[in-house]
Amino acid sequence: MLKTLIQNYREEYREADGDFDHRIIGYGLIGIAILGVNAMIATTVKNEFGLTDSAVFLLIILAGVLLPFILWYPMRKVGF
Repeated sequence: MLKTLIQNYREEYREADGDFDHRIIGYGLIGIAILGVNAMIATTVKNEFGLTDSAVFLLIILAGVLLPFILWYPMRKVGF
């Protein structure tokens, strides 16, 4: 399944000559997703697993970096 998604992404990128139509709603939804995941990390992980503040901070940074890459292609396929 992942291989198919990557292949579809490559084909769409070639068809668009590297120029995708970026819409602001996609970036807004990605930002809201990052905010939600960071809030979940800051509350749940710290309380349930007892991690230190530095570990929680690293998880928040990791989520902030990875989520845009993970969410961009599916949101692009949906039309955002």
